[in-house]
Parts: sequence; C-alpha cells; structure tokens
Amino acid sequence: MIRVLLADDHALVREGLAQLLRSAGYCVVGQAADGLTALRLAETLDPDVLVVDWSMPTFNGAEVVRRLAAAGVRARCLLLSMHREEAFVTEALRLGACGYALKDDPGEEFLRAVATVSSGRRYLAPDLADRAIASYGSIQCAGIPDPLAHLSDREREVIVLAAGGRSASEVGRALFISARTAETHRASALRTLGLVSQTDLVRWAIRNGILAA
Repeated sequence: MIRVLLADDHALVREGLAQLLRSAGYCVVGQAADGLTALRLAETLDPDVLVVDWSMPTFNGAEVVRRLAAAGVRARCLLLSMHREEAFVTEALRLGACGYALKDDPGEEFLRAVATVSSGRRYLAPDLADRAIASYGSIQCAGIPDPLAHLSDREREVIVLAAGGRSASEVGRALFISARTAETHRASALRTLGLVSQTDLVRWAIRNGILAA
C-alpha cells in the first residue's frame, strides 16, 4: 500500500484530501499544518509520497522540497498549488519536486497525480506547459549548476516570483512578507546575480531555464 503524508495549513483541505486518498486505497500516515512539521514527519514516517502545499507557515512547500532533497529523504514530493505561472512550476521541479498539481483541479485528477508520482514518473497538471518538465529534465540530466546556488533561501523565492513578473506587493503576499522586504530581497539577489533591470532578470531567467522563452 502506498503511504502518503499530507502537508497543508488548512485542516479542512487536509481532511478532504485524506478522505479522498483513503477511498482510493492509499494509506495516509500523517498530516502537517506547517513546513517544519512536514519536514520532521517526512524524515520520521518515511512516506512514499509527500503531498505538500506551496503556501505554508515556517517553510513553504518549495523550501520543504529543497530541504528534503538535500537531506536525501526518499519521499517523492507532489507540490500542490494555486499558482499557474511557469516560474512556480519550474522552480518546484528544479528543487526536486516530482510533480506539480493544481488545487482547483478535480479530485480524480489529484488521485492521478499521486498515482503518477508514486509510480516513479513525473506529473504536471494538464493545463500547464509540458515543456517545463522537458526543459528541466534536460537541465538536470546535463548536470548544469544551479544558477540560484549563491542566493539565500528567501532570495531564491523572491527572485523566481519577480522573474515571472510579480510586483513587490504580489511577491510579499505570496511569501507572507511585506512588499518592502520583498523588494529588499529582490535588490540583493539582483546584485548577487550581477543584474540591474527587470529586463535583465527576465533574460537571465530564460537563459537559465527558470522561465521558458
């Protein structure tokens, strides 16, 4: 039986997903309401699949995925999100997610996502660009260094959203920080990357596979 760990900061969402999974024959081994708890449970419960929401307290879903990958935890991560922008998708895949599902897709599609990820394949929500997986798969297979490696965790999050065209206010809302803090991280990241303008950032993001051309 496939063992699934759920991480979402909304209890009703977690319970709904848990019921859906159990009805399909999956074993829900645990639930987490924040990123730190998700990390701890993934390490101790050893699930086959971790379904993790993008927006959570302490660590967001993308950061949970990154930390688990760095720790060598075997759980295959399915990132669940409301964000459809390609910048979110490609960053999730870069950090080690095995799939990216949309929260407003029907239950049968969510189950298809879990089944796909648990079988060892990659999953991308149907209406998202298939080229995101193809481009990132080729980047990872080629062993190209992570272009964001020199940024802090928060700078990584901010610069990916900014590259996708999000304003400082929008970035702040997505990451639960102020617009001023978001702009400070953006400016710091641009300096580290040797970039000046938004145009420079977009070109750099396309060149490094963070955005599709």
